[in-house]
Amino acid sequence: MERLIFTNALGQTVIFDESGVYRWLEVDDLGGLEADFMTSSSPFQDGLTSVGDAYFTAKAIKVKFVVVAIELDEALRSLNSLLNPKLGLGKLTYERGGKKYVLNKVKTRTLPGLPGTPSRGIGYQVTSIIYEVFDSYFTDEEYLEASVSTGDNCLEFPVNIFDSFVFDYTNTTGIVVTNSGDVECPLTVILDGPKNSPLTIENMDTGEKIVLAMNLLANERLTITTGIDDINVIKEDLLTGDKSVAFQYIDVAQTSFFRLPRGTTTLKITAGEAEVEEAAIKFKQRWVGI
Repeated sequence: MERLIFTNALGQTVIFDESGVYRWLEVDDLGGLEADFMTSSSPFQDGLTSVGDAYFTAKAIKVKFVVVAIELDEALRSLNSLLNPKLGLGKLTYERGGKKYVLNKVKTRTLPGLPGTPSRGIGYQVTSIIYEVFDSYFTDEEYLEASVSTGDNCLEFPVNIFDSFVFDYTNTTGIVVTNSGDVECPLTVILDGPKNSPLTIENMDTGEKIVLAMNLLANERLTITTGIDDINVIKEDLLTGDKSVAFQYIDVAQTSFFRLPRGTTTLKITAGEAEVEEAAIKFKQRWVGI
């Protein structure tokens, strides 16, 4: 079964499927992306020189569907209310074969029109809408999460030994995280206090760091996000729920809000001189198509 779900900024949903009130007929440009390039040229040069990386542009998705309802006017009125772009950014979730792919930062560009016969009859109306997708990558629906592990006892034996021994102990510095998507993706790092200054998150493969000159107290939580348009550092009091921006603690000279590259990456988190034993890494993989 295939279906397309639009969720607006208020959490309200519209489902386009094969048998509901809003039955889709066709969807244009759901999976395709269009890349753009920066170029330069010299006098008398043949062709152009590509400069830097390719980047994907925003795109439009047109959904043609038929509204099937006894109370047709009410179904259309409700649809317009849910699709209202003034509500803010929503998202599109495409379901196919038990898998879900999400397009984020979506607004309705064109609300459903009301063409006349033969597109309209008793209990049905054929119409269409156009969505503007500002972030063209597909992502996971839910966050993937990895937890810090600094070591583990692998083997235990029911044996009495008078001296102290540890059997097959692994001491893994940092946490290994795998991004199986097509491109790098933003990170969310969550640390709970108490933790000593400085707090450091380091990509052991590239040397990139995020460094904060702050002590994290008991019952305090620090959340760091590294999206290009969603870079943030938030401190939260877990007892009161109060949140405050903590950018003032960033060591600008050492910090790069890096993202998780494709493949396997080792991250190391430290507080003061000690390696942090409890922390969470969250991310959503991103794909250029489905």
